[in-house]
Amino acid sequence: MKYAVLITAHNEEAYIGAALKALDAQTVPRSSFDVVVVDNASTDRTAQIAKDGGAVVISEPKKGIPFALKAGYDYVFSQGYEWVLQTDADSQVSPLWVESFVTRAEKNDVVGVTGPVYFNDIPSVLKFLTLSGYKAFVLLQAYIVGYYQFTGSNMAMNMSAYQSIGGIDTSYLISADVDLSRRLAKIGKIAYVSAMSVGVSSRRIRKQPLRALKMYAKGLYSAIRGKSSTIELDDVR
Repeated sequence: MKYAVLITAHNEEAYIGAALKALDAQTVPRSSFDVVVVDNASTDRTAQIAKDGGAVVISEPKKGIPFALKAGYDYVFSQGYEWVLQTDADSQVSPLWVESFVTRAEKNDVVGVTGPVYFNDIPSVLKFLTLSGYKAFVLLQAYIVGYYQFTGSNMAMNMSAYQSIGGIDTSYLISADVDLSRRLAKIGKIAYVSAMSVGVSSRRIRKQPLRALKMYAKGLYSAIRGKSSTIELDDVR
């Protein structure tokens, strides 16, 4: 099974190095997978740091998460990868992240895989609470909509399935990940793997908690309903 990890990044020189080091620390050999970083109109050293960290770097000059993701997915598909794992430039995947994905994907009965996320830049007690809260939220969400939903910092897709649903819809400025899972769930199963965890940054929540939560909620609601959203997150860089 040929797979790659995709990261999109806009001015992430302060975070991208740690994200790549977490991928170097996986329980599977680093040589068993490739890392592709989409430099999305960065004006800092993001691209150079990614190259120095062993990633393949491609450029998407049109700023915006869905445009960067499309460029990344198109590249991964063109290179013949069967699966793409996705995380964020300001996130750090757990050591078992890739291995737990491979174990589940090799059963060949799923089109997508996801797992839990938690804030990794807060006190330990709060980390545990956010992880527990996220797991409960995911279970409730799956019960309501009938499938597990992706989060952009922790997801994996079968590329043939991705192509069969028409690829990413770039009209979703946020929650394109949720829209992808909604459409993928119509043609196959999305699995949830507890060991496939990712620590994510809380910087957006810390900066404008109420506004960030409101925008996420609106984007999520639109994506679940299958309606594109022009809501765009504020730049925290």
